[in-house]
Amino acid sequence: DGGFTEWTAFSKCPNSCGRTALRSRERYCTNPAPANGGKNCEGPRFQLKLCKLKDCPVDGGYTAWTAWSRCTQKCGKGSKHRHRYCTNPAPMYGGKTCEGRRREIKHCYGKMCNGTCHG
Repeated sequence: DGGFTEWTAFSKCPNSCGRTALRSRERYCTNPAPANGGKNCEGPRFQLKLCKLKDCPVDGGYTAWTAWSRCTQKCGKGSKHRHRYCTNPAPMYGGKTCEGRRREIKHCYGKMCNGTCHG
């Protein structure tokens, strides 16, 4: 009857990121090989194991801009602002943070004050 060799070493896990990968090892029916009507080896020839892969980096992305705030002045020159946030998605697993401005400010003008225009 045939007999299996020892198992080979498991193959290496890929040096990558992602959800899953497999590594394998095998053995051969050559210790001894079946001869003269002897039976083939019984049992698995291959074994598989899951690799633990690191998570892939996720670069951050901005949300849409918020609405502009109200003008800081009811009359005369003021300012208003709006924001966006680096949470769409948030950077994870070593990904890059968002680039560019997170806040914008612009001038605004309220009504005329006491009949005169300031600015």
